[in-house]
This record gives sequence, C-alpha cells and structure tokens, in this order.
Amino acid sequence: MLFLSHSGADSAAAKDLARRLREAGLEVWLDLDHLQPGDPWMAKLEEALQQASAFAVYVGSSGIQRWVDREVRVALERSTADPSFRIIPILGDSAADPQTLPFFLRQHQAVDFRRETSPAELKRLIGAILARPAEAVSLLPPGTPPFRGLEYFDVEHAHLFFGRDADMQELLEKLRADRFLAVVGASGSGKSSLVRAGLIPMLHRGRFQDGGSWPASWRIAICRPGNRPLRALASALPDLDPEMPPAERIRTIGECARQLEQGTEGLEACVAALVPRGNRTLLLVDQFEEVFTLTSAPEERRHFINTLLGITESAGDRPVHVLITLRADFYSRCWEHPELPGRIAQNQHAARPLQRAQLREVIEKPLAMAGASFESGLVDRILNEAGDEPGSLPLVEHALLQLWERRQGKVLTHAAYEEIGGVSGALAHHADEVFARLSEDERQIAQKIFLRLTHPGEGTEDTRRRAGRDEIVALGGDEEVAERVLTILAAADARLVVTRREGEGNVVEVAHEALIREWMRLREWIAANRAAIRIERRLIAAAAEWVHADKDPDAVLRGAQLVETQEWAQQHLDDLRPQEQEFLEASIEARDRAIREAEERRQRELAMARQVADEAAARAEAERHSAEVAVRAARRNRQFAGGLALVAMAAVGIALFAWFMWGEADRQTADAQSRALAATSEATFARDPTEALLLAIRAVNMAPTFEAVAALRQSLRLPTVHAVLRGHEGEVWAASFDSDGRRVVTASEDGTARVWDLQSGEATDTLRGHEGAVLAASFDSDGRRVVTGGSDRTARVWDLQSGEARVLRGHEGRVGAASFDSDGRRVVTASEDGTARVWDLQSGEATDVLRGHEGRVWAASFNSDGTRVVTGGPDRTARLFLTNVDDLLEIARSRIPVTLAPAVRDTLLGNVSRKGALFPRG
Repeated sequence: MLFLSHSGADSAAAKDLARRLREAGLEVWLDLDHLQPGDPWMAKLEEALQQASAFAVYVGSSGIQRWVDREVRVALERSTADPSFRIIPILGDSAADPQTLPFFLRQHQAVDFRRETSPAELKRLIGAILARPAEAVSLLPPGTPPFRGLEYFDVEHAHLFFGRDADMQELLEKLRADRFLAVVGASGSGKSSLVRAGLIPMLHRGRFQDGGSWPASWRIAICRPGNRPLRALASALPDLDPEMPPAERIRTIGECARQLEQGTEGLEACVAALVPRGNRTLLLVDQFEEVFTLTSAPEERRHFINTLLGITESAGDRPVHVLITLRADFYSRCWEHPELPGRIAQNQHAARPLQRAQLREVIEKPLAMAGASFESGLVDRILNEAGDEPGSLPLVEHALLQLWERRQGKVLTHAAYEEIGGVSGALAHHADEVFARLSEDERQIAQKIFLRLTHPGEGTEDTRRRAGRDEIVALGGDEEVAERVLTILAAADARLVVTRREGEGNVVEVAHEALIREWMRLREWIAANRAAIRIERRLIAAAAEWVHADKDPDAVLRGAQLVETQEWAQQHLDDLRPQEQEFLEASIEARDRAIREAEERRQRELAMARQVADEAAARAEAERHSAEVAVRAARRNRQFAGGLALVAMAAVGIALFAWFMWGEADRQTADAQSRALAATSEATFARDPTEALLLAIRAVNMAPTFEAVAALRQSLRLPTVHAVLRGHEGEVWAASFDSDGRRVVTASEDGTARVWDLQSGEATDTLRGHEGAVLAASFDSDGRRVVTGGSDRTARVWDLQSGEARVLRGHEGRVGAASFDSDGRRVVTASEDGTARVWDLQSGEATDVLRGHEGRVWAASFNSDGTRVVTGGPDRTARLFLTNVDDLLEIARSRIPVTLAPAVRDTLLGNVSRKGALFPRG
C-alpha cells in the first residue's frame, strides 16, 4: 500500500494522482478518502503509515506544510527501522526547484510531474513502490487491454492515445482562429479519436488560449445527427451542466428540443441556460455525414445546419465553438447547403494517414503502458503490412487487440500474428470465427442484424447505421434469439457490434465501418440485398415521420412506393416492428379507401351519364314521334292537294322539319353517349391512364363534345407506358435511346449499365467494370459503342461487339454525365470535381479540362458539329465552351459570353502575332 501525503492546497491534484495509481492496480491510502469527520486524524495517519509499504509526499505550489512535516518525520522513522520502506518526493504542478526542498527530502530521488504526469514517470513511480523494473509496470487496471480495436478512443482513453501530437496542436490553433471547424478525412483515418481523446482533454487541461484570456473552463456536448439531428442535439445539451440531476435532465431535453425547433436562436437560449458566464462551449457533431445518409427530411437537415452555423456567429459572454467530423467522400454533399461549403473551406483540418514514425508510437507506446512487449521484428512487420493506405488504422488497432488477447505472458508474438492473418486478414478472419460460433438460426438473425446496421451508399461507400436496441431484438420475430445473438456479437471476445446508452435509449451499431469494407461475407450480403435494404430504410424513416406527425393520413406511402414496400413486407413481415406494421397497414387502408372512393365516384358519374343519356333519348324519341305524326298528317293532306298549292307547300315544309328533328334526335343521343364515355374516362384516369385515353378517343369519335375534348386533353397529360424494363438490382440513374430508337441503355446503382432491345424488352448487353454506381450512359451516333460514367471517378467507353472497355481516368470526383460528339472521336464528361473534360478516344487522354463552375458540374454535351460544349451545374449557370478555333469569328459576333477551352486558347496565343496577323507556329 502507498501512503500519499499532500497539503490542503494540492488536494485536487493528489486525488487525481491517486485515481491513476489505483487504475494501475496499486492500493493507495489518501486522507480525503479514508478520514471521516470526528476521527483522531493523527492517530489514523500514523496507523496507516505503519501499514504502508511506501510513502509518497506530493509537493505542489504551496510546498511542504507543517502538518505534512509531521507525516514525513513518521515516515523517516519507519524508513530508519525498515530500509525497504521507500520515501518518494513527487514534484507536482507548479512545484518549486527540487533544491528548495527540505534536506530530508532532497536526499531521496524525486519523481518529476511538474510539466505533466507522463506515462514514463508514472511507471517509474509505480516501479519504485513495487520494487520492480519500470518497464514491467502496467499503468492500466487489471484486465484492461491497451488497444481499442475497432472502437474509437474517447475522452477517458486519452492516456492510450498516441501519434497525433502535431495534429492536436493544429486543432487548438484552428479552434482559436474560427469558432467553426471541420475535421475531414477518409473512413478509418481516426477523426473521432483525434477530437475526443486528443483535443478535448487538452481543452480540459487548459491548453486553449484565445490571445486575450484563458477560459475558466470548457463545457462540452457531443452528439451524432442520426435521423433526427435536432433531437440528437437536444439530448446532448444537458451534458453542458455535469451536475444536473437525472430528473431535471429529462425536462431539459424536452425544453431544448422545443426551442431548437422554433428557430436558430433556440440553441443560443439553451446554452445560456446551461453554461455559466465566462465559460466556453464546444459542440462536437461527430460523424456529420449522417445528416445526409440518415436524415430524410431536407427541411430539418437545413435547419440543423443553419443552427450550428448561426451559433458560431453569435456574440456574448458564452462563446460557442462548433466542431464537425466529416468523411471526405461526403464532402460533395455539403454543396446541398448554400453556406456550409464556404464555412468548411475557411477552417478545416485534414485527418491525414499516419506517417510510419507516428504509427510506431500508436503500436509501441500503449503496449509499454501495459508493461508488455513485442517479439523482435514484429513491430516492423506490422508497419510494413499497414503501409500508408488510408483507412488502415482501424485494421492495425484490431490486429493489435487480437495479438494482445493471444499474448504469451507479457509478450506479443509472431506466431499469434500469423494465426490471426496479419493486419489485412485479422478483421475478416475474426468476424468469420465469431460467425462460425452461431447456430443456423442464429446466423440468419446475425445477417439481419448486420444488414439493419448498414446504410447503402449512393455513389459513396456503404456506412454504418445506429439502431435502437428494441429495433434490433425485434428482428426475426424471436426476441430471445435476437437478444442472444446481439450479446454474442457485442461480447468482449467478439466486439463486432457495440451497444451503448445514448440520449434517451440504448443504441446498437457496427463497431467500425472497416468491418463493412473488409468482411467479404457482409459485403456479399449487402450486394445481394441492396435494393431491399433501401426499401426497408425508406419504410423505417417514413414510419417515424408518420408517428412524429401524429399519424397524419397525408403522410402515408402512396403509389409505386407503396406497391414496392408491400411486396417487400410480404417476405420480411417478421422483421417489422409494430410501428412499421401499423404504418404499412395505414398506407394500404388509405390506398384501398381511395380506390373505393374513386370507384364510387365513377359509378355515380356513370349513373349520372346514363340518366343524361336516357333523358336525351327520351327527348329524341318524343321529337321523333312528333315528326312521325307530322309526316302522317302530311300524307293525309296530300290527298287534298289536287288544287291546293298553298296546302301542298305547307306539307312539304312540315315534312322537311320532321326529317330535321329526326336527325337532331340522333345527334343528341350521340352527344349523350359521348359525355357518358368522357365521364368514365375522367373517373378512370387516376387508376389507368391508358384505358382513360382509349375511352376519351371513343368519346371524341362518338361526338366532339366539350366534355369529350376535355377528357382527351387530360388523358394526354401523362405518357402511357409502352414497356417496363426490369433487371437492375439498384436505382437507375440514367437512360437514353440509340439513334434509331430501337435500343435503350440504362445506368444503375448496382454497378452495371445495360443495353435493352425494345422489341423483346430483354437486356442484350450487361456492362460490368465500374467500382461502384454507374451514373451516366449514352450511345455513340452509330450505336456500336456506349460511354458510361461512375462513382469510381472514371468514364468508360464500351465496344458492344467485343465487350471491351477503355477507361478514361483523370477526374477527382464522381462522373455524372458522359456523351460522344457527332463523329464518335471524342467524349465529354462532367464531374463533381468542378470540371468537364474533353477526351480524345484515339489517345485516351483529356485534351481539354473545362473549368469555371463554382462547384459540381452536372451536365455536359457537344453541339451537332462538335465545336462547342455546353455544361451545367448547381451554381445556377450553364456555360458555353468553344473547342474549335475556326468557330471563333462566328462566336465573336454573338452576344453570348463564351469561354475558350484551354487547347483553343493555347492555339490562339501561339498563332497570333503582335500585329494580329496569323502565322504558323514554328
């Protein structure tokens, strides 16, 4: 046992030191923990000193107090009688020069913590107390591994976080420069750990200085956006008041949620209520990309971002800093908000891959803190395999954890490294091992769990998704089995998923996105179920919105989405929670009710039409009867017409009128039947536009009544479906005809483009090769080739006869448009990297890089003779580029501003003399 002595002024520092020593497994006697009011303190101290095996005196800024001298004297007496009893001076924060210590302390070797409590000095202290070499001392609690595996380093793991000193210092400087800061990096680059275990502990240790003052303290709240970012932020804000009672926390969350929804000023009001004056606040929004992948409501996403940006601009005595961590492959999605890209560009930190020396610290230093070591050459072996690939850090951490669990005594061995499959194979090997432990029924549930915890990417990598524990255990219909599987996957010897308390409930997620990338079994599951996963996510999000809107009847699924979801649910009914089942049933009932109401309306309209037709027929019959009477009268009168010319003329007039009335009756009957058909067409339009069109045509042919013409116009508003081309397993992003209209090419999220024969409706060619979604596809003029663009930043020109593809590389973002010129010798592509490129297909090189748009370029195509390119982008402009010098004169006469392509500009600069005369370039 160690007796730790200190003065009253150093109580807090002594207590923190005692905590760290206890975490290392050492028994510490500290008066703050052992003395109770009324105890005879000196007698208690002397009793403890007699039981202790070592004595340490913590010397801070106040030096040695008199009552501490008394403890030291007792310790000296004990040391005189027992030479094995050690006396250890500890120089703490702001301690004076060791030479100013009393002589009886100066003669003992001191431990120096004046700058910071370094792991090496702490191990030296513990080694001295336990009388063992410092390198054999563990600073970690018994059973605690020195590596985090796939889990991020949080604030409490700062003592295990190494290799990022320069990044941490840069973050402090950037946080000082601007109150909004974005940490951007690839998946697996350590963004979350850098902020949580690197920056935040530095803020708590008082390392931040704004140039004018030192903040009294920092108040910090951490959230992840999820599908309800405002609610997630509200749930995190009570962390700004660490002393808040649990009951008060629930009330505060509700009040903050209400204020945040009212406007961007609500966050400022919440901070003012929770943070004392003079304190700074840091709001960390970790995994910010979730506002794009999980937040389905654009309005809430926009409001959430506006709130974060607004709070960093507010003045006051409680400055608020906002820090976001963002995956680099989602950077382009930030352009969906008008201000966010600019704020990120002003102040961002790139989480770069670790250099070899940094990675060596990550590997060696935590193990040294645990008092263990590597076999000779093993560290270099790990470093060589890890290389400098982005995203390798979690794989290294996982491999290290696996090595730790297979250590021989306190040594990590080459044999264990080979057993786990090295850095590259350790994660997949481990996941397969855990999966193999499950029964067949448990494996089916495990597959459902992993798919539920994965969010399919749309032109980006797949990402992990958090889900409530109740949502996960409801999978498959047997909660007991699901609970057992979840326990196995989250156990300390598996760690494939993590469960934690967050906000108002328990959540589950995949331990790291590296598992989604590296575990082939999971990747195959995702590929086979990608379309089904999207339907499921849409159902879950829509059901949540429906509940949030108090089950508004207008918030249910409709049309094709409902049909698709209903078909999916027939095979996955056991995976639905009561909320989703109720929502789906409400959607089906709303559809059926609409069909019934439409049919009832149609029947009423038909009945009315029949009544109108019957009345018209009755009138026509009456008029026909009147005409017949008139004809018979005329016949009778003809008998007396011998000398009565006037009577004869009247009879002829009456007969002509009768025949006219007969024709009028027929016309009115046709009009009535036309109106009836028109009414039926209008009633059928919502259910079957094609049938409605045929009925409208019959109505117009019957009689061109106003109602028939109106029905025909309505039916012509929507095109009729000629054919449905099925076969893609993902969303279809683009579709275009060939020149003669007999074929169509489509581009899909499933990584393929397909060429369809419209006569048979079958796919004649399936073009595979893009690593990710295919976003664009079009034919050349003779239909022999197809050009495609994809999320893998390439365009590919396919020869349909041979099936071979030429890859065009150079873009730094997704390629969303691609098309040939009229003679098929060039291709123009448009990309999220802000450029369009003109490619010469003979050389495969980009002859022109067309710049000018502020942000992504979404569209690009040639004019008919290939001399110009037009592009379009989200900056609300279309731009014309001239690609041929010969066309310059015509363009110059026009009033439309045109940009010269680089190749054209270079040609002009090389061929125009100072006098303006053209001459060949020498």
